[in-house]
Amino acid sequence: MNYNSLVSKCTEYIKSHMASEITAQELADLCGYSLYHLSSVFRACFGCSIGRYITEEKLRLAAGRIQEGQKITEVAMDVGFDTGSGFTKAFRRQFGCSPKEYRRQHPVRPEFVKRSGYKVYGYVIPVEEDHEQAGKPAFWSQVNFRDLPSYPADAADYAEIGVWINPDALTGKMEYFFGYITSDPRPAEGFRQIVLPGGDYVVFRLPYGTGEGSGPDALPVRIQALWQYIFGDWFSSRQSVLFDEKRLCFEKYGADHVEICVPVT
Repeated sequence: MNYNSLVSKCTEYIKSHMASEITAQELADLCGYSLYHLSSVFRACFGCSIGRYITEEKLRLAAGRIQEGQKITEVAMDVGFDTGSGFTKAFRRQFGCSPKEYRRQHPVRPEFVKRSGYKVYGYVIPVEEDHEQAGKPAFWSQVNFRDLPSYPADAADYAEIGVWINPDALTGKMEYFFGYITSDPRPAEGFRQIVLPGGDYVVFRLPYGTGEGSGPDALPVRIQALWQYIFGDWFSSRQSVLFDEKRLCFEKYGADHVEICVPVT
């Protein structure tokens, strides 16, 4: 049995039927497996029930749309919630605040910009195959930087970059690079250099925020929700904007906000 294909078929179906009330039995019938069999596979792959996975996917999509300024009541209906109260309760459970608070704390307005290149010094961090967060956004939250060389004293004044690099030709497994933008001629001991080329980007800014639902543990969740919104919904609704696969996407961490930078043509 090809369980990767099975899971992919289910997740794609969920993404394309966000406005519907999708049931676990519906997915089982779609795949031709028993409900018990499919439920077991989902829990093994995602660590949660089918229903919980569907709800979390809907809420992640909703969060991105709310950040971009869409009406909360319309977003709730678009992702299959019958009542505003039910949507708000589910949203608060996942993100720690109401949809209105979330939008106030973390507004997102994508902007098309032309940028010069960045030279970045940092760490190339191998990712263990069984790491539960491997390949996910905001991977820095899973890294123990105390085991790595310290930044030079003046590096704190520069923005930091997080980016996935070096996909393996056989497995697609990648390494994580995290470091700081600099104009220094050479990296300090223990650091590597990458260059992010200039060009056209669409940039999504995410303020760090304060108050409920905005602590350091919540930031990776918000960043992941925004990435999933960008590639799961934003691009699909803008057919004239194309992802430039020759350049790298990256996260840029400044003093008061995160920028998700996606190269486009």
